[in-house]
Amino acid sequence: MRGNMVQQGIPDITNDEAATIAKYLTASFKADGSGDDNSRLPRELLTGKALKYRAVTYDLENHYAEPHDIASDPAGNGWVAERAGKLGRFDPKTYTFTEVQPPPGPAAPNRQRLGNPQIDKNGILWVSDGPNGRWLSYDTKYDKFSSFQWPRGHGNAGGNSMAVAPNGWIYATGAGKEVRALNPNTVEFKFFESPSAGGKQEPGAYGITVAGDGSVWWAEDNIDKMGRLDPVTGKIDEYKIPYEGGHAFPRRMNVDANGDIWVGLWQAGKLMKIDYKTKEMKIFTPPTPNAGNYSVVVDKRNDLIWTSEQKVDKIARFNPKTQEWVEFPLPTAESDPRRIDIDPTNPNRVYFSGDTAGRLGFVEVLE
Repeated sequence: MRGNMVQQGIPDITNDEAATIAKYLTASFKADGSGDDNSRLPRELLTGKALKYRAVTYDLENHYAEPHDIASDPAGNGWVAERAGKLGRFDPKTYTFTEVQPPPGPAAPNRQRLGNPQIDKNGILWVSDGPNGRWLSYDTKYDKFSSFQWPRGHGNAGGNSMAVAPNGWIYATGAGKEVRALNPNTVEFKFFESPSAGGKQEPGAYGITVAGDGSVWWAEDNIDKMGRLDPVTGKIDEYKIPYEGGHAFPRRMNVDANGDIWVGLWQAGKLMKIDYKTKEMKIFTPPTPNAGNYSVVVDKRNDLIWTSEQKVDKIARFNPKTQEWVEFPLPTAESDPRRIDIDPTNPNRVYFSGDTAGRLGFVEVLE
């Protein structure tokens, strides 16, 4: 809670106040013992292709680290950005986990909060550091940080998601209404506000990616729209998601080899494709109802779409050519699979991170 307060610019409470709150919550909301450790595990035996995989999980020693997001480097290591303020590296060969402490900033050590990491083809990891008013880059090969100071007058440096464009620009969503951009070479920031900003409800600004034509797409999760930014002209267009079953809640996204966009519709439990040329949107339904499709990553070599099914503790694979779904259950309920990423050295290995579970791991298809 206190980390979230810092992220939103709310004054911190004292340790004594925190202890009073914790004591009240513990006394007033006692566990009733009705939890089911198998609550979200499959009730039927797996068959066919769903049998041919293995799952590896690693529980962080610090159960409050909150490894919300994961990314893989060119060597195949998985990196989590802990909301507790550190970077964590998981080596799939030795099954070891090591942590890296970013350079100190004005925020107290126990009030750090790192955002969504992205790693480029050169192994440079990018991440926002809201409490310290900066964006960071970290060379995963040579263990070197660089810091980019957040400009004044533009709110908090933190945000939901980041994306690295082919031209090296870094894009991110933030403030519940905008796209932020950084040119690392000139250290120039730019800001692009949604046309829907300023209404009764901010549109939201969740997942983000760069399409085949260089346009930047992001999820306006509060209003079930997709935003499209032309970074050259600064023009922004919005497209309504064609879902009539309630609140679709678009979250994370990625692009395929053709440059088309794939989006997880979390509340709808669906997967959506956007043709970046025609802007046509098409929705696909996984076998498990109410799956909570959270994030998407694409195996561009084999044209396969992977999505985390956060509400049912599964990682799913979708073949757009054959329309075939294969779902791979994680071994533990409440693993909270959020962001996923493909190991570039092994496209059959897909990393996941579990924020509330304090866990990371991967599923690997055995073919």
